[in-house]
Amino acid sequence: MTVNEPSARLSPADIDALFNAPLARARRRIAAEPETYLIVTPGTDQLTLQTTAVTTAAPDVTSLRHIGYELVKNPAGGNWHELTVHALEDRFASYQVLAVIAELLRSGVKFHDAVPVAVGALREILARRTKLSEEQQIGLFGELLVLEHGLATASEETLEAWLGIENEEHDFVFRDFDLEVKTTRSEGRVHTINSLTQLEAAPSRPLSLVSIQLTGGGSAAEGRSLTDIVADIRRATDERWHRGIDEKLAKAGWHDEDADLYPTRWLYRSRPRAYQVDDLFPALTPSTVVENVPSPQLIVSVRYQVDVTQLPFFSLSHPVQEFAEEVQ
Repeated sequence: MTVNEPSARLSPADIDALFNAPLARARRRIAAEPETYLIVTPGTDQLTLQTTAVTTAAPDVTSLRHIGYELVKNPAGGNWHELTVHALEDRFASYQVLAVIAELLRSGVKFHDAVPVAVGALREILARRTKLSEEQQIGLFGELLVLEHGLATASEETLEAWLGIENEEHDFVFRDFDLEVKTTRSEGRVHTINSLTQLEAAPSRPLSLVSIQLTGGGSAAEGRSLTDIVADIRRATDERWHRGIDEKLAKAGWHDEDADLYPTRWLYRSRPRAYQVDDLFPALTPSTVVENVPSPQLIVSVRYQVDVTQLPFFSLSHPVQEFAEEVQ
């Protein structure tokens, strides 16, 4: 089946739809001049670019492991160039190399010259498309949950307060207090502390640890992926805040073009809780190490886990009040 569409870049969702089409072969036009189609055979990992053969000169793909080429007859007359890419685990990146070829053909580049240029572009795409680790994804997801809540209450203050992506000691620095956001998938509230200073309060600045527990969302309606929460935050905020949000997301390692790399959806395992990091909190800080460890200057780095499940929690203040469970 052929679907004629205006020339346009397809989205990750468009590519998935072609692979999931209830057809023996899905064929979608992606350029009118020269006439160019994207062909997908559901049940395979192959994407094929089919385009009018202005010349029969063939590209050299003999050294390319996952790319094949054929010159085939067009029943209407003339020939087609057909370049097939085995997508393996990244269908969208494979589509992108074919889209680059289509753009080069539209600009007048011959097919046999366009292929090596596009293959080089694919290598750059694959090099760029390195996704955040699961630990980084979960950490960012937790910070975005707090950001989303605070933006609904006090947009400017919350956005300015979000410093976790700036490699500052604490994730949020509000007017009257600091927050360190910790997110885990464990059944208990067990969180990893990455340095001696991460739970060190600034002078005269109260510090709280916000504990967020997540679990797999599956197909639950309320489940959200990292891609979902980024979109939700943008939809829920005034456009004047979007530039600042996008700049901070970029610093956190988020890139819109990689949204398809984050399909995992999460749910709250429990209601978030906040804990006051005071003298009774089990934190390792520079002062506790100096006071209790011989030759503390020889300690190069510290990373430890703390289980706050049984600790007393407390209520947060504006602008993140009601984000965490409140003390009754």
